[in-house]
Amino acid sequence: MGVSEEDPFGRDPKPAPYDIPYECLIPRKFSGLLTAGRCISGSHEAHSSYRVQQIAMAVGSGAGVGAALAHRDQIDVRKVDVKKMQKILFND
Repeated sequence: MGVSEEDPFGRDPKPAPYDIPYECLIPRKFSGLLTAGRCISGSHEAHSSYRVQQIAMAVGSGAGVGAALAHRDQIDVRKVDVKKMQKILFND
């Protein structure tokens, strides 16, 4: 069961898939920090979905790859190339 355009109250048996933007992992007021799991930025409705284990694990993988690329390239996490992250995460 999930939230969709047709059923915003969370009873839709087939909710539409969604992406979590990398920017949701970056705190506004801190440099060099990424968040993962329940502390990422999102709406109340989205939080009820992305707090589940499989999604939290995927978000953690994204944060880990983002941190590794930032460290390797000696750049701030805000400057990480998301396309490079996707290639690593999806084995492209």
